[in-house]
Amino acid sequence: MYLLIPVINKGISNVSQNEFRFIVITILCLFVFWRDFKNPKEDVFYLNNGNSMMWLLIYYLIGAYIGKYRIHYIGLKKYIFCSIYFLIYLFSIYIFFKVDNDQLYLGNSKVSKKIVSFLKQIITTRLDSILKVIQSISISLFFLQINYNKYFAKIICFCGPSVFGIYLAHINSIVNQNILKHIFDNEKKYISLPLTMLLISFKGLKVFIISIIIDLGRYILFNLLR
Repeated sequence: MYLLIPVINKGISNVSQNEFRFIVITILCLFVFWRDFKNPKEDVFYLNNGNSMMWLLIYYLIGAYIGKYRIHYIGLKKYIFCSIYFLIYLFSIYIFFKVDNDQLYLGNSKVSKKIVSFLKQIITTRLDSILKVIQSISISLFFLQINYNKYFAKIICFCGPSVFGIYLAHINSIVNQNILKHIFDNEKKYISLPLTMLLISFKGLKVFIISIIIDLGRYILFNLLR
């Protein structure tokens, strides 16, 4: 991805807004909407449920479009985007809870079974689903519209460079298979949905903080070694 970024940026700087918008919409239709509505289980483009370089490249292009044209002027207030993000987040945890406790049941008809299967795929299995894309775009548009004071801006500038390192730590096969894959196993035994939501949020924050500390250590080491 690092090798491709200079070439990608060169292309981005040489396309018009209409051309770039067409590219982004086409990517979303092909890689997200078409798969979700045709067969969520079939990984036609080998995106590995969002854990692939191709999917990172797709997100990079979407983010580049948002950043280049500052599309937060579309008219919606920032808190609407924040609300969309958290509503999907709460809905995802609710479905996660129901699936793990075998409580997700909508009937025996073929349509009901397909809906249940669809919800399991887009919420509990895949990072490249429609809901995850809407969530990502919403939270990006929310933060774009915030006016930061200088102290908060310093914190962001300090932590910001480490966020990509956190992403890389998450998709590392050793970390993913041995730690993250089992991090929410204990939540399956809880009957209370609010308690499950609280524990998932707390563990997610803990993983973020530990990951950022590790990456800051890497950043200091790189500076010392020049």
